[in-house]
Amino acid sequence: MKPKNCAKSMSLLVFAALCLTASTSWARPPRAQELCGELQVVNRQAQLLTLLPAGNELPLRLAWKPDTSLVRNGLFDTTEALKAGARACVYYRTPFFGKPFVTKVVWHENPASLQH
Repeated sequence: MKPKNCAKSMSLLVFAALCLTASTSWARPPRAQELCGELQVVNRQAQLLTLLPAGNELPLRLAWKPDTSLVRNGLFDTTEALKAGARACVYYRTPFFGKPFVTKVVWHENPASLQH
């Protein structure tokens, strides 16, 4: 066998081995980030809320979508129940392009019962 044919056969064999042993990968979005604080502004028309985090952080302006979960006192609720001044924990995602958006808002009528 000539060296040229041997190199060609060997590269074909390596390529076939790589194709047969390729592993599958699972693409999953990153987990949502959690932030607790006081709701400063709730704009239902623009579907935006502003959260003032506990501590010395700047307010965070977030959009919500129709599939955003709203949980008040452990039960699902509607956007009409969101009120400025409520202490809440929001779970949000920050996409590469676009505004940060809320995936879930959790709040209690009694702020002392909020775990965070």
